[in-house]
Amino acid sequence: MDVHNSLVLANEQARTLFNLNPRDLGRPLQDLEISYRPLELRSRIDQVSTNRRAVILKEVEWSITEQETRYFDVQVIPLLNHNSDELLGVKIVFTDVTRFKQLQHSKLEAGRLELRLEEFNLAELVTATTEELRCLAEQKHLTLYVYISLSNPNIINDSDRVRQILVNLLSNAIKFTEIGGAIGY
Repeated sequence: MDVHNSLVLANEQARTLFNLNPRDLGRPLQDLEISYRPLELRSRIDQVSTNRRAVILKEVEWSITEQETRYFDVQVIPLLNHNSDELLGVKIVFTDVTRFKQLQHSKLEAGRLELRLEEFNLAELVTATTEELRCLAEQKHLTLYVYISLSNPNIINDSDRVRQILVNLLSNAIKFTEIGGAIGY
């Protein structure tokens, strides 16, 4: 979103999920369904624009159909000119946490946690997760350092659970690190 609350960019996943098409680029947010579904965004964008601080909403429920409900973590992040603190726009990130929510629910029902084991590249997951949260660190003028030195980065585990652990650790590190500090892992 630009400073005039017009849509300027939507990746392929957002276009598919929110039924956006190229004609929607440049349109005001209030004219698009995404402004109120899965949650009302305009007040959050105003809050972020005024306070120059990110807003994070966890496990926002969206009933797509009567049979399908999805859950999203939503980040509304101000895009600031680092030299002048001028607001350039707002970035909105929807992270689908439906699978994680389903795992939590099944864990509660079964009294245990079941993992979906698969082989994946841990270094790529760490890098991608760090990049997703980098903008939150930048809002506090934090520096993120990632050191990955694995002889074989491929592991067998539940990538969704590992990602959630990384998000929780890094989010807490960002939250509790003083402005201008550094985080390394």
